Amino acid sequence: MPSPARNITALLWPSDDMLSTNAKSRLQVVRLLCLLGSLLIPLYGLLYEAARPEATDPMWIRLVIAGVLGAFVAGTYVLRTLRTHCVGVAWGLLYLLMAWSVALAAVNQFSGAYVVGMLVVYAVSATLVLVSSQLLRSVLSFLSAGLLLTGAALLWAPAVQLSPLVLCGGMAMVAFVVGVVARWVLRVRRHLADQARELEEQRDRLEGHRAYTNRLLNATDDLFFALDPTGQFQWWNDRVLETTGLSDEDVGSVDALDHFVPAEREKQAKQAIRRVLQTGSGQVEVPLVADDGVAVPYEFVGNPVENLEGERQIVCVGRNVAERKRRERELRESERRFQAMLNDPNILAGVLSPDGTFQKVNDTALGYIEATRADVLGRPFWETPWWETENRSAVREKVERVAEGEYVRFEAEHVTPDGEARTVTGIMRPVTGEEGEVVSIFVTARDITERKRKARRLKQAKEQAELSKLEAEEASRMKSAMLANMSHEIRTPLTGIIGFAEAIGDEIDGDGGVAHFADLIEDSGRRLLDTLDAVLNLSKLEAGQMTLASRPIDLADQARQVAWEFAAEADESGLALEVEAEEAGARADEGGLQIVLQNLLSNAIKYTEEGTVQVRTYREDGEAVLQIEDTGIGMDPAVADSLFEPFRQGSEGLSREYEGTGIGLAVTKKATEQMGGSIDVETEKGQGSTFTARLPAADRKAKRSATDPNEKKTGRSDRVGG
Repeated sequence: MPSPARNITALLWPSDDMLSTNAKSRLQVVRLLCLLGSLLIPLYGLLYEAARPEATDPMWIRLVIAGVLGAFVAGTYVLRTLRTHCVGVAWGLLYLLMAWSVALAAVNQFSGAYVVGMLVVYAVSATLVLVSSQLLRSVLSFLSAGLLLTGAALLWAPAVQLSPLVLCGGMAMVAFVVGVVARWVLRVRRHLADQARELEEQRDRLEGHRAYTNRLLNATDDLFFALDPTGQFQWWNDRVLETTGLSDEDVGSVDALDHFVPAEREKQAKQAIRRVLQTGSGQVEVPLVADDGVAVPYEFVGNPVENLEGERQIVCVGRNVAERKRRERELRESERRFQAMLNDPNILAGVLSPDGTFQKVNDTALGYIEATRADVLGRPFWETPWWETENRSAVREKVERVAEGEYVRFEAEHVTPDGEARTVTGIMRPVTGEEGEVVSIFVTARDITERKRKARRLKQAKEQAELSKLEAEEASRMKSAMLANMSHEIRTPLTGIIGFAEAIGDEIDGDGGVAHFADLIEDSGRRLLDTLDAVLNLSKLEAGQMTLASRPIDLADQARQVAWEFAAEADESGLALEVEAEEAGARADEGGLQIVLQNLLSNAIKYTEEGTVQVRTYREDGEAVLQIEDTGIGMDPAVADSLFEPFRQGSEGLSREYEGTGIGLAVTKKATEQMGGSIDVETEKGQGSTFTARLPAADRKAKRSATDPNEKKTGRSDRVGG
């Protein structure tokens, strides 16, 4: 139960939140002293009246002074101005009280009792000024004012019972003692204030460090928390709240093991806690159940500490290791792929250090030279038996380029130990570390001898085909000239024969022999004319003079069919042939569409050394679109428009890199235009080309190829071939 003194102290404490703590404390002291003064002044009046009835000491003055003090105290509860300036007002009242006590002593001829009372008021008032002031000057000012008032009263008083020297000496002694005490008190107070300020600064710095530490712990992506030996949370950072989805109140009330660790791993977690407490450290990897219910792998590291109360706790750091585990899986998978490549009997493979020193080589590569693994490992790549002396400087330059991070291709001729000449082509790839530095060089190569032979045979076949084409074109021109001449030389007399046969038949009546022969002549002539027209139409068709017929065609189905026809060729060239066939019905001639697809796909595969050839079909703006994109050599966009002219290529002359007559795209363009469509190309040298053919769209029930009648008509992406 609170004591009465505590209740009075609480009653005197200001409730104004606008005041500082020091101001509230000073106001509380002023209220207390003013209340005591309002009680003691009338009480001392009664004592003086009893001791000296003849003295001049009106009680009403004492009551007025007590009332003023009481009114001031009451005013501090009502007026904020009085609360703010309470010290100044209190000093004014002390000066008035001092002046009243001096006057009262002078009226009573400075008798002993009143001199004692004056000295008491003098000393107490100076002490009160000292209590409420931070400056020695304020105390000295009050002491000086008291001395001046006393001196003036001595001059004014008609009679003095006490010697003025004794009175002044007593006043001076009180002033000296109070001054010395005031100086010491203020010095001690300043020292305490400095210490308090230093403590406050240290507390602020400590709070700043604590806040900074909390910000650091909250800024990290790791979980940081403290547990007691039973697994209850004692402290945690914001990452714990974000990961678990709980509030501060929830985390403080749950058991970490029961709530966040799956039941089958709870025993392992408890063992880790015991190990930390016994050995001083511990590490465990357990799944943490996040707020979405998914168990995420975390690695926890714990160390024991003691809190301020001496209780043992475990400080834990938890890190999400899902990404690390994913990288480890990828590394293992990469290692498996690397070993599989090294063990691939169709690939020549080896590993070099960044300076070109051989570190690993597979058996396939060793089969191309007369040397053992011990003969080549540890030697510079360019000094191994795979390279002739005249080629070694070029190989060394390639290795140095790869060591700088560049991918480099190469092609080489080798003679195997059994004397067979083989051609290989490959690539040197830089393998980089975590900071991007080249840590090794991976060399792979494939034997392309058979492909080269096929290419030579194909080249010879194409040259023979071009020669045959020229001969056929010459024969066609001769045939066209002959047919034109025959058309004139045969049609003119044949028309006359038919006309005369008709005339003879009209002149002769009946069914006699002459009329019969005339009919035979007319019928034979017409048959011969029909035969001549048929021959001329065949000549027009071969010369491209006959219009292609347009009817509904399934463009996606045709694209897949032709892509399958070229799958073997793409796979042999090491290319990925992909088909993204969305439903796209077109109005076109099936034979003409086959010409367009075959020419574009053939060119894309021929001019692409590595990468992908993609075939796409889709509908756009009322048209059926066929698009073939490759990652091949591309060409200068400035010469792209001339590609569709007969006998024109991206590279021409004796130094051109690729063979061909240059008529394929011209035929493709004419066939596309005869079917009512258009074709264009987007290309960039070294980046590849994209040919886009647009044909009139047909309805959704376009004719399908009979090669795959059950295939679904939905858009999809397929990898064609190997």
